[in-house]
Amino acid sequence: MDKYLVSLVIASKDPDPLCLIRCISSFAALKYSQKIQLIIVESGVSPEIPQGLLLAFAAVHRLHVHPEGVYAAYNKGAQISEGTYILFFGIDDIALPGMDQIFRQLEISSHIYSLFAASCYMESHGLRNPSSKRVALLFSNWCHQGILYSRRHLPANPYNKRYKMQADHALNISISSNKENRIEISKILAAYFSAGGISSEFPDLIFRNDLPSIAKLSYGRFWGYAVRAKQIFASLLLGSPASRFKSRKN
Repeated sequence: MDKYLVSLVIASKDPDPLCLIRCISSFAALKYSQKIQLIIVESGVSPEIPQGLLLAFAAVHRLHVHPEGVYAAYNKGAQISEGTYILFFGIDDIALPGMDQIFRQLEISSHIYSLFAASCYMESHGLRNPSSKRVALLFSNWCHQGILYSRRHLPANPYNKRYKMQADHALNISISSNKENRIEISKILAAYFSAGGISSEFPDLIFRNDLPSIAKLSYGRFWGYAVRAKQIFASLLLGSPASRFKSRKN
């Protein structure tokens, strides 16, 4: 029996204190807050957090680390997690009331899901629902803030730190492509995702280059060719990913 239902890992690098408190408050307000192990992985400034807010959780750990990127921080948090599931958040994202419904579903389930993916509202993009077709992950990732991972997959299978933006995408493909893993797709709205994070600042060209090979290994040669063909077509139509990103920043 695990000590907690969920280990919530928040990556915090020189945070705006109000953003961090808002994020933590969104979980403290949940009915299931006392079943959450809160793990804040910090680098740089460590702002003061009201003690009364932290008392809403079953346990709180503040881990100070050398800054090596958001996925390295998530890996560090996963290493000390003790929940049945692990959920990863950035400081500028917030949990919505539907998160309680998800926690309830996980608590009463007769089995443990390898991965549970729920809906999120993404700033500038609107509602994002995870596709029920696992292979669709090759073309569109599930929202990270709506995903709970079974702790049996992490930290034994940590995020690949080569990918600065889409290490969670790689992990989702790895877990979902294994038919022995139990996956649950939910339309419950779980979180609000801010568009101001790392995905808005850096393109993940390394992941893009690796994706055809990942697709081939995960789903077969046909899907490897399909992913590569889509990439070539997009570059012909819109320009190279690097140039598209540069024009977006300018």
